Amino acid sequence: MQTIVYAVIATVILAALMALAYKPVRKYRVIVYVVTALVEAYFILPNALGYELFTSQRAITSMFTMGILAEALFAVVAFTGCLPDKWKVTHRLKSIRAELSVMGCIISIGEVLYFAPQFV
Repeated sequence: MQTIVYAVIATVILAALMALAYKPVRKYRVIVYVVTALVEAYFILPNALGYELFTSQRAITSMFTMGILAEALFAVVAFTGCLPDKWKVTHRLKSIRAELSVMGCIISIGEVLYFAPQFV
């Protein structure tokens, strides 16, 4: 339960930051994707290779390895379409829905890489 709360808080913060900086996010989306992939690799690779992670916060690690953060990002993308069009935040989030979706997909790939060895 604690992990889900962390994921929701992290997603709200991430969505707020993206809404505030929506123009640079659109302009430098490749950099955003690379940073997302690097953060995901930081959490996934040590576990996949059998090493200890540099952080002891299991709840934070679980957000990335279990795909909770990815699902939360997809929820932001989905619920953005339900927000009233007269809000400024709606226009900003709608303009970066694609970027948020790609970030969620990158994090989902990490979940697949984390669990694939158990099923193969």
